[in-house]
Amino acid sequence: MTFRILVVDDDAALAAELGRALTRRSHDVVIKTDANEGFEVLASQSIDAVVTDLNMRGMNGLEFCQRILRNWRDLPVIVITAFANLETAVATLRAGAFDFIAKPFTPTQLE
Repeated sequence: MTFRILVVDDDAALAAELGRALTRRSHDVVIKTDANEGFEVLASQSIDAVVTDLNMRGMNGLEFCQRILRNWRDLPVIVITAFANLETAVATLRAGAFDFIAKPFTPTQLE
């Protein structure tokens, strides 16, 4: 099954790497390096899931997740981070994230 996935990460190289990995698995991927650009995509395109980094310049991943879910309640948001601990995982899930994945991870784990 092919999904349209929005990847939002202010690290352009990591976002591109995630995009390539998901594309190799036959998904259609839209990449943005800014949360506000991500909202523009969500408002104008049909998206099946969002993958976002926790620590970004400007709006962080928790706030991004919360704002997404206020407007697109059923949209799964997966938050990734290199700064994983129990407190962060709990905060992410309380913010409404579908899942929380610690870096490093494999594309299979993400899928």
